[in-house]
Amino acid sequence: MLFMWRDGDEPEDRSFYGHLVCVLPRGDLYPLLEFHYHPSHKGLHCKMPCQTALDYRNRLLPGAPELNLKTSRRFDPRMSEDRAALIALFCETAGISISNEQIGQGDLLC
Repeated sequence: MLFMWRDGDEPEDRSFYGHLVCVLPRGDLYPLLEFHYHPSHKGLHCKMPCQTALDYRNRLLPGAPELNLKTSRRFDPRMSEDRAALIALFCETAGISISNEQIGQGDLLC
């Protein structure tokens, strides 16, 4: 898993990204899930390399099927609490259990 965010002066300039990848036998990285949050457009959505014949080794998922994820709130990727909440949503979307009982980012980003 890899998490990144882009900061900006205005909320519309900020974004959050989560990536789940696996390492293939020859060392290539293969993306299993891209998770995006853009306050300026699209909101929360993910991409997965399903039902496509494209080779996504060592790259992102352009052209991959995209799913919109509904959320009842707006996040600010600049705020650590909101990044932690987005990480928790990423893990829930990917079916990954968070080991700590709180939705704190300390354990996840060390």
